[in-house]
Amino acid sequence: MGAARLVNRILRVSAFAIALILAVALGVGAGYIAFRPANQVESNATSRPLTVEAVAGSVGRSMPIVVTVDQPFEVVATNSLSGVVTRVGATEVDQGDILYEVAGTPVRAIEGAIPMYRDLAFGVKGEDVAQLQRALTELGYPVVDDGTFGRHTQDAVKAWQASCGEEKTGEVAFGTVLVLPTLPAPVRLGEAIAPGLYVAGGESAVLSKTSAPRFLVLTTGEVAAQVSADSRVIITNGDETWQAVIASQRVDQNSQTELTLLGTDGGPPCADSCGALPPDDIISLSGELVITPDQSGVVVPIAAVQADAGGATSVVREDGTSVPVTVIASQDGRALVEGVTPGERLRVAEPIS
Repeated sequence: MGAARLVNRILRVSAFAIALILAVALGVGAGYIAFRPANQVESNATSRPLTVEAVAGSVGRSMPIVVTVDQPFEVVATNSLSGVVTRVGATEVDQGDILYEVAGTPVRAIEGAIPMYRDLAFGVKGEDVAQLQRALTELGYPVVDDGTFGRHTQDAVKAWQASCGEEKTGEVAFGTVLVLPTLPAPVRLGEAIAPGLYVAGGESAVLSKTSAPRFLVLTTGEVAAQVSADSRVIITNGDETWQAVIASQRVDQNSQTELTLLGTDGGPPCADSCGALPPDDIISLSGELVITPDQSGVVVPIAAVQADAGGATSVVREDGTSVPVTVIASQDGRALVEGVTPGERLRVAEPIS
């Protein structure tokens, strides 16, 4: 081997060794930077901490839920006509509306407490006559509700029949009017009351709600544990929204937590709009569980808030000054705090990649 070739080989080996030493040195340095404690201050004067601005805003906590409405329907009226059912009415009825027809004869609804049990005609007296008189007055044919079927009541019945396109008999035949506890109301017809079916009388004709609907939410124990006295539920039914509070909670047989909801007045959340609910025993509505209502104040990223071993929280201003703060609420990576003012810039922890 020549002297020149030997010198070149020595130089190449030396260069490799130097590169290896530098790589190790840089690796150690990089490891030191990556794993140094977070509370050490960067000594490099050219490094600047990542900062954010505290802003005025609001923070709350909510989650979407399903609200179950339990509204059992019970039979409130029985059919008394015979023949083939030729028509059924709407599921929401008011005073005088048609419930169904048998062989072309309409069966209408009126409000009252006493079931129809006889023909109502001239000379008949009783509370059933009085509730018919009240219905006639509400329908626009005013008559004194004295419980006596006299000439004025007879004329009012004829006027009502004429407006409905029916024969003006001046009397109300047994079975052509059914009495419901409250009107207007959502109703369901019995299984036998359907077009094309024959009825002989005695069939369950009309089912209606006899008690206020129950509003429930089934959730996990973890979610229920976060519910407080300030928690609220916003229920959506079509274009309407109803506010509800959580009245009670219990664990059911499936280990789910059942939250019972009431309106803010202590009644059902639907209040005067319960009639807008579909006529089903069980209904599912969309809702929002507001665990923590929105609160306004100074909002910062949660990454800007530090907590010590004792649970005390603080933030660090851009100049490195530590300021104690109180966290009022947090949501989606933001915290509502007391102790800083809008416009202050605060340091946030930089994630290590």
